[in-house]
Amino acid sequence: GDDRRREIAAKWREIAAEENGLGGKTALRQLLAAARFYVRQRLSEIDRPTLVIYGDEDVFVPQKNSRVIFERLPNAFLKRIEGGGHEVMLDQGEALKKALDEFIHMCSR
Repeated sequence: GDDRRREIAAKWREIAAEENGLGGKTALRQLLAAARFYVRQRLSEIDRPTLVIYGDEDVFVPQKNSRVIFERLPNAFLKRIEGGGHEVMLDQGEALKKALDEFIHMCSR
């Protein structure tokens, strides 16, 4: 809820203030997008196979959010990427590629 949004906003302000950070405009856009992102009620409408991926070291989004999304999608698969942070594609690119390859292979059968 509101506490989590305040926590995320504080993290984005911290990133924006870093010398090599995102910059104020980009951080503000990301913050606004995160604050407006609320689709839990509509997840059950997605009936296609869906891979929900999360990094087990993500400090921005609680891991329980991935579980909630997974549970609300009727045809979902859940994949935990060890050592992956919020930017799992940068932290664990090979593990992410492997997970995607396995999912695509499974869906193409």
